[in-house]
Amino acid sequence: LAAHAIPLVLATAHVDDVSRWPMWDATLRSGPRPLVAELRRVVQHRRTWSALRHVAGVAAQREDFLGRTPVRRERLVRNVFDASLLEQVVDDAWAWPRPYVAWVGNVKPRKRPEELQRLAGPLAEHGVDLLVVGAMTDRRSADLFRPAAVGPNVHALGGRRLDEVLAIVAGARALIVTAREEGFSNVLVQAWWQ
Repeated sequence: LAAHAIPLVLATAHVDDVSRWPMWDATLRSGPRPLVAELRRVVQHRRTWSALRHVAGVAAQREDFLGRTPVRRERLVRNVFDASLLEQVVDDAWAWPRPYVAWVGNVKPRKRPEELQRLAGPLAEHGVDLLVVGAMTDRRSADLFRPAAVGPNVHALGGRRLDEVLAIVAGARALIVTAREEGFSNVLVQAWWQ
């Protein structure tokens, strides 16, 4: 990009995006393999911090992210939502054969997807499905949703188009958020619009 004089703007949505050291996602109870994998991730994050000197600007979703990187040009760009999408969603309800609750987000450790396993049983007792919407971003999280690991009422739908996600949220009995604190979830903003 530098060779062709193309400026790069970093969009920040999580505190890790503006931190020299990321939040630690593994626990001592996780076992040695997840701890080693987490240590590698943390070290890799720290090693790439110096790459920020090549960034022309930072767009931050949160005001407290400003001034936390070595980038001089920073702007606050809050969450935005295209209200015209909502009009399409109202007409195109998500068709699912049973009542369901939805969990939306990229499936990764900081979102704590393992908490969903504990919710699946009680939901099944009430005839409610759990729809997990989002890309599986690491193998450990994907392993949580193998058929043997979850009940028959848990459905990992993978990544979906925004209009589909909005329709799924609109038809849900509830929206589940299991993520660690990380600013303000776009999923909640989108849900409240509906």
